[in-house]
Amino acid sequence: MGCKYTRIINYNLLILILKKIHNLITSVYRLLFATLLLFALTSSAQETQRESFDILEHSIHLPNSFKDWKYRQALGFSLVYLPKDWLESAYSLPMIYYKSNFSLKKGFMVNTDIRSVIAASDIAIGPSWNVDLSKKLFLGLGYQTSFGVGMLYDLGYDNTLTVWGHRPFFKLGYIWHNLTFTMKGGVDFSNSINFEAGSTSLSGNIESLNGYHLSLFMEQRMFKNKSFSVGYTSNFMKFHILGWPAFNYTKNLYYVPELTTLFNF
Repeated sequence: MGCKYTRIINYNLLILILKKIHNLITSVYRLLFATLLLFALTSSAQETQRESFDILEHSIHLPNSFKDWKYRQALGFSLVYLPKDWLESAYSLPMIYYKSNFSLKKGFMVNTDIRSVIAASDIAIGPSWNVDLSKKLFLGLGYQTSFGVGMLYDLGYDNTLTVWGHRPFFKLGYIWHNLTFTMKGGVDFSNSINFEAGSTSLSGNIESLNGYHLSLFMEQRMFKNKSFSVGYTSNFMKFHILGWPAFNYTKNLYYVPELTTLFNF
């Protein structure tokens, strides 16, 4: 009976979260529509500036070695499709996505990725080394420390989950005119996990493989000196921070696809 009761509570918790993010979904798509409309209205007026635009200076994904001490950032959303086996029903949930790169010297860079929604966030930060293999081909090797947190303190709930991990990755990029293609592959390891529900606490060092991913991103000029990117990621994971209310951490890898859109600013 105890196990069944816990599952019902966790599932109801997830339903509550889905209702709360409904307004967020609407706002995100309104913002996306307005941005694309602005692009359509201004792109024709900016044709004369296309020749001076260099995608290498504005790409957020391409692993090229660019100017020292330069900070690049982009904002958008990430749409994650959670597997049916986790939640008894398939769900697609959007997260606000902020990404930045801070270039150091000799191809080294600090990369930050922040994905967040009302009750769950994923933060990853770490260094990478990037090299130009040719004028059109680029390679990057990197590592990020990750921190995931899920919180809900409403309607009588007092639940918190935190997960620490690390993510080595590689990138291979190609440029064609003012269009870039970047392939990224990586592995996700989990180090420690802590779950609290009121006075109940569960924690431990798990030190295990959480999964791996392969992504493909495309970037191009939007208007003026701004660019945007779209991407698709195939995740194969045991656990994703968006599924934390169900608190499932299995031995099996599940397919968790992800769509991303980022706007450089």
